[in-house]
Amino acid sequence: MKMFQKTIIALALAGGCSGAFAGQFYLDLTGTANGGGNLGVGDSMTGLKNEATVQYNSNTIIDAGGDGVVGVGDALTTTGGLNVGGVFNVANFDSNHVTGFDPGSDSEGITNDSTIIDDATGGAWGLSFSMNLVGEVAAMSGLAVESVEYTGGLIEVWLIREDGAGGIEAVNAFDMTVTGSDPSNPENFLIYGNVSFSGNEPAAVRDLFHYNGKTCGGAGDSFYDLANCVPPVEIAFVIDQNLNNVVPVAGPGQNEFTIAGDHDGSIVFVVPEPATLFLMGGSLLGLGLSRRRLSK
Repeated sequence: MKMFQKTIIALALAGGCSGAFAGQFYLDLTGTANGGGNLGVGDSMTGLKNEATVQYNSNTIIDAGGDGVVGVGDALTTTGGLNVGGVFNVANFDSNHVTGFDPGSDSEGITNDSTIIDDATGGAWGLSFSMNLVGEVAAMSGLAVESVEYTGGLIEVWLIREDGAGGIEAVNAFDMTVTGSDPSNPENFLIYGNVSFSGNEPAAVRDLFHYNGKTCGGAGDSFYDLANCVPPVEIAFVIDQNLNNVVPVAGPGQNEFTIAGDHDGSIVFVVPEPATLFLMGGSLLGLGLSRRRLSK
């Protein structure tokens, strides 16, 4: 049983066996082509998925303060994915993307190769993300940063598709608002928060992701439908990623230090009941579960 499934089961037990449940999701690919083009998947939907796997690059700048020495409590900002380094660029897709789903299928059209995302070769498509996170250094191991802790930020999820001119474009499908992280096990560093929408998502793309078994009054089950339900249905997420000890490099500014890294990991979604929503920001990640280490 995977660590995420253990985590959510333990959370449900902590809430009286009815507080939360591991969520399955699926993607509806209808209407997501651009300008009359065709993704090659027609009206198809993916099968039910337990998690999405990801890989990405990150760039973290630490403010060491007046002493110029990196230490616990120093503020930091992290950019990653398509906007690694702070500049959004869809050309970063090949090394910053959703690598697949669990369980997977070769027939669903998702790819990690930007060179085949076009209508002429069958309408392959991709998924990526960009992140802007804020937090602080949580632990040091000598001169190396052993772990960090995020207190907020935003992760934008992008559909990558053909742009009608032989290239690719990124279209925002939804966001993930970061509310916290668990730095207690740097080898399986967890980031968590809630699915959100800015209001700028195109209608054809905002219903891309659906949550299985949860609807708004028996109607829509897309992430967008649930977020706009009255009252809203909260969809929480947890990202599990590898984080190794790294030594900060001086710059770019005075008393600033940079950490650049490559990551892999996975994302799951869960709808907690209202009585146990607070666990996502507290005891969810403090249940003392055994964790797996992600292989790179």
